Amino acid sequence: MQRLLDACGNTGINRRQTLTPLTTSALSAEVLEGALLTLEQITTRITVLALNASKNPEQAPRVRMLLGDLLADIQDCESELRTYCAF
Repeated sequence: MQRLLDACGNTGINRRQTLTPLTTSALSAEVLEGALLTLEQITTRITVLALNASKNPEQAPRVRMLLGDLLADIQDCESELRTYCAF
């Protein structure tokens, strides 16, 4: 995830916005809400990067590398937490 944030650099990602502190009173709901909000931001930003790269082919390798790194980070997290999603 850190590589994704670093790669997006100056696109306006606010780390505090995506990683807000959790309270114990509604932890599972907060985790789900945080995940959905983060997914929405990631989807929007990746779409913008992909559209931009389609108009500027020299950016395509960097976008592909970002996508590969993002999937690798998710797979690492799945392995660490012993949670798997089969595709």
